[in-house]
Amino acid sequence: LHDALPICFRLRYPQHALTNTLPPKLALAYEHTEQWQKASGELETIAAQNPDQTSDQVGQAIWLAAEYQDKAKDVDQAIRLYKKYTWGFAKPLSQHMEAQFRLVQLYQEKREDIKRDFWLGKLIKSYDKGGDENSDRTQYLAAYASFTLAEPNYRRFKNIKLTLPLGGSLKKKKKAMNDALKAYIKTTEIGVSEFATAGTYRIGDIYLSPSYR
Repeated sequence: LHDALPICFRLRYPQHALTNTLPPKLALAYEHTEQWQKASGELETIAAQNPDQTSDQVGQAIWLAAEYQDKAKDVDQAIRLYKKYTWGFAKPLSQHMEAQFRLVQLYQEKREDIKRDFWLGKLIKSYDKGGDENSDRTQYLAAYASFTLAEPNYRRFKNIKLTLPLGGSLKKKKKAMNDALKAYIKTTEIGVSEFATAGTYRIGDIYLSPSYR
């Protein structure tokens, strides 16, 4: 009941000057009582009330709102808010890429591979643009994304059987091979040993494949 009075006040006096001061108080109260969805809603209100929609304060409010929906296990709302954050706030790079990575995980949970792969690609692009802002963590996320995207092409290359006449099947196999090689080479260039070693092994396996030789 401790939050009932401010809620009643907002409903009764929506135009009152004090009404705009309520969302931070309510967000804190909801956070303390682990009412994550309600806390998220108040944080969205805080973000919406800020006249500068590109400010760091707005970005952090949206980020926290996304995290709280994540804690509440509302996957669709978490996705909506992580998307809102990553489309609106490219900096700090580390948090931008963490939002993209969380979208990868959430879409993987939903088994929506096309959307998952879209955000894997975004992780790589963010890393490529990051320059000096990159860290060991962003490097790791980019390498993970690159290797993950390469694997389906490798499996496709291994699974395509050459059949007579060779024209059609050979063309498909070469495309899968080139796609896999390109992705694994990118992985090794990013330079995270765990994925670079695995990528190098895959490249060697492709070159040693009878169908390649």
